[in-house]
Amino acid sequence: MRHPHPRPRSRLLAVWLLLPAAALALLLQMPAQALAGLLAAACQQQCRLAETAGPWWAGRGQLFVRSPGEAQWHALGSLSWQALAGDDELFAIDLADGRAVLDRHLEIRIERLRLPASLVLGHPDWQLPATGWQGSIELSQTSISRDGRRPGESHGHLTWRGAASGLLENHPLGDLHAAWQWHPTRGLSAELDGGRAGEIALSGHLHAPADGAAALTAEVTLDGESRRVLDRYLRAFAAPQADQPGRYALAWSVR
Repeated sequence: MRHPHPRPRSRLLAVWLLLPAAALALLLQMPAQALAGLLAAACQQQCRLAETAGPWWAGRGQLFVRSPGEAQWHALGSLSWQALAGDDELFAIDLADGRAVLDRHLEIRIERLRLPASLVLGHPDWQLPATGWQGSIELSQTSISRDGRRPGESHGHLTWRGAASGLLENHPLGDLHAAWQWHPTRGLSAELDGGRAGEIALSGHLHAPADGAAALTAEVTLDGESRRVLDRYLRAFAAPQADQPGRYALAWSVR
């Protein structure tokens, strides 16, 4: 007696086996443009990606951002991203002349990332004036890790290059730098320095423990035109040193 070959069942099984492969093939062919809408939604329409090319997992485009309530778009330059096949690194993002990498420990390493100061300092969350900030904010040599769902130990360098503000008559302040560290139990600490050669010198220390009062101590030295312009502003929150003209001491704390 001959038995019928179970072709319908075999075909059904083949279809179920091919579906994941087909879905994966479609996913891999999804263009980078598909991420543009997701990115815009994730940043509440404050960023957009244009002129995209390549697949979603290794694409490129031009990145534009703006602050909430601001009409002007800032062109940040070429953005490219790529999934990596290395033993340690999972994903890399290159923006203009900067680079950030995500590794298998979910640690983010930022070699360099530069944004317009007006975009960063003018953000509503800081409750600072929305306009009047000049220069750029740069993150470099930065490592950001996680401890479960909480931020883990992190460190890096933050520099305000070409610093100037309408709050200080747009007077050029030079480059202001902070070398910072964050620890889940010890909080934030930073060493401050920078200024403008021959005119402005800053040195200081910031400590903001996780469960205590934040304290900032700093010393500013002014000379030349910078002393004439900035003296009255510094006197509002720093103590002039009577025995050292042009030098101001700041001691500030807040809970």
